[in-house]
Amino acid sequence: MLNNITIGQYFPAKSVIHRADPRIKILVTLLLIVTLFMAGNFTALLLCGGFTILSVLLTKIPLKMYLKTLKAIWMILFFIPVINTLFGLWILYRKLSNFKEVKKYFKINIKSIIETLKNI
Repeated sequence: MLNNITIGQYFPAKSVIHRADPRIKILVTLLLIVTLFMAGNFTALLLCGGFTILSVLLTKIPLKMYLKTLKAIWMILFFIPVINTLFGLWILYRKLSNFKEVKKYFKINIKSIIETLKNI
């Protein structure tokens, strides 16, 4: 039953990433997470995404295994932008009561939801 869940599961392979020191892998992962949260512009996010894609390619694990992992959390990936939009609209309505700001925020989050759906 739990064979379908692959999040965090180890896949043996002969790659540069698999041979690296575990402490270095943990440090690089933490640095990537911090960089993602501190990214102030789209270029920084693209660099993090590029680094992630490069890491995935270097592991020599089939792409099918990564997609199988994402299949388990696709609902979360869909509902986060939806909840963010609804909660953000409520905050803007309560605090700002400015329809132009609410409309602007709504358009930005609708675009985010559409992009998420395209990627699924």
